[in-house]
Amino acid sequence: MKLSRSLSLAAVAVLASRDTRAEPCPMFGLALEVLRPQADVAADGGLVVAEVPRMADKAQAPDFSKWQVRGAKLGAPDSLAIAPGLRIIRPPAGAASFTLEVAGKVKGKARVAKAPPPTLPAPAISRVVSGSTTSKHVTRYVTVFPTQAAPKGAIALVLVDAKGKPISWGRTGDGADRVVVYSTEGGCVTTFSNGTEIAQPGERVTAFWIDSTGRRSPASAPITVVKP
Repeated sequence: MKLSRSLSLAAVAVLASRDTRAEPCPMFGLALEVLRPQADVAADGGLVVAEVPRMADKAQAPDFSKWQVRGAKLGAPDSLAIAPGLRIIRPPAGAASFTLEVAGKVKGKARVAKAPPPTLPAPAISRVVSGSTTSKHVTRYVTVFPTQAAPKGAIALVLVDAKGKPISWGRTGDGADRVVVYSTEGGCVTTFSNGTEIAQPGERVTAFWIDSTGRRSPASAPITVVKP
């Protein structure tokens, strides 16, 4: 009994001496990633490249200037920004296939489909929730809840403000029942793509899908952002 009591007192002493403050977060920056590295794309679509949070020695902006497209020859990509940190790399004119490269390393391969699938239907949204967790490491988030699961071929959902400006986006996949379009990941992610905004409760927003061929769906009906 004395031994047990001594161990209990020792444990209390250790716990009392511990620093109970939140552990420091690792450093996060932004890195470029091809969301679907091998894809059949539409002639009016392309490969989808995103800026995503990634642990790094220091927070730094991703450098897209070194990325190149190889079709019949190597050249600068024809890119179209569709949301903060999200862009479409279009096929070179007349190319049946192409690769996306950085310093000689292939980051993505695409074939231009002769008969791509139809564009996805507009998302039907039941709720858009903007709030914060109550955990020790607080996460600020915005989550979109479709009325039905994400359709086959969907790889991202873009949130758009009442003025028609894309403000954030989230990765998704077939059958997903929700899409997180903004998250601070326990307070560790503090660097976001230029133009990213947090949808606030009371604001009106719409959303659209991006599919694996690099095309966007029609926009959803407007909906009001709510609290959790």
